[in-house]
Amino acid sequence: MGMRIDSSYNNYPVNRSTQTDTTRKTANDELSYLQDKFKDYSFVAANFRQGMRYGSNATTNVAISPQFLKKMANDPKLAEEYEKEIANMKSCDQWCRANIQARGDKLVADGWAIDKDGGISRWSIGTHDDRTARVKSPTEYANELYEKKKAAKKNDTAELLKSLQNSTKGLNIAVGSALNMSKDNKTGSVAINQKILDKAMNDPETAKKLSELVTGIEKAEKTVAGYYNSIGGVTERTSHWYIDENGNLLSFGYTHRDDKLNKKLREEAANNSKELIERSREKSRERAKELAEKLTEKDETAKAKPHLEKFEDMRDKLAKGDFLNDRA
Repeated sequence: MGMRIDSSYNNYPVNRSTQTDTTRKTANDELSYLQDKFKDYSFVAANFRQGMRYGSNATTNVAISPQFLKKMANDPKLAEEYEKEIANMKSCDQWCRANIQARGDKLVADGWAIDKDGGISRWSIGTHDDRTARVKSPTEYANELYEKKKAAKKNDTAELLKSLQNSTKGLNIAVGSALNMSKDNKTGSVAINQKILDKAMNDPETAKKLSELVTGIEKAEKTVAGYYNSIGGVTERTSHWYIDENGNLLSFGYTHRDDKLNKKLREEAANNSKELIERSREKSRERAKELAEKLTEKDETAKAKPHLEKFEDMRDKLAKGDFLNDRA
């Protein structure tokens, strides 16, 4: 039954009528709607104060601020969001109550409170063997719930990372917030932003994309490793990858090679070049010397030519007897 609690904690029933998304306008409408939807729950419209008790140990008990009930009645998206939170309260109650019994304690009363700003808290009253009452404030329970949800999310993320790691070989996958650009001689390091991991936990399409990116990284690493193994001489190689919160892939790589074989060949080529250059210079000097000798010989021949021509002229005249006629 839906109940309202006034400042004196007096409970009185709310007028019940079936409410729909179009007819809910007031806090009373919203309270009736929630009670109709959640059969194993007991709802009250109240601003929770420490020490208040409502409902029973057989139901999930929820006190909701009248101001917030009105907000829910007039905001379908807000109502839908908090209906999901309310739906989770039952399973949490079951866990908490079982935990109390496991400790040997006895539950006296418990419940939930949603304040005027939408803040959610849980309270409980229990007794131990000495019958001393124990009370946990809504704040304490809110902190406990937060830590449990945080631990659960961490465990879920760890399982997802483990699944991605097991689906590949040669990669080191971890949660990260930025691309590592250090030359640390490590390869196959993959950092994945926490937000994309959280999204992948609830979105199959994101999970599929994440898996495909990791598979692509694995193939790229194998290709690059095969290339450098084939050419040899690699003394240092680094490759880091990062998948950001939007699913974008970033990478950083560094490689240093000391190719001793090619280095030796380059040295031999340099030495051969020096020898070739020296031989070319020697031939050039020899040719220059030969040319100079030929030029000298030609010059001497040119100087002797007039004398030779005169001698030959005299020889011809003697042969003809003209020389003696000339002398007479």
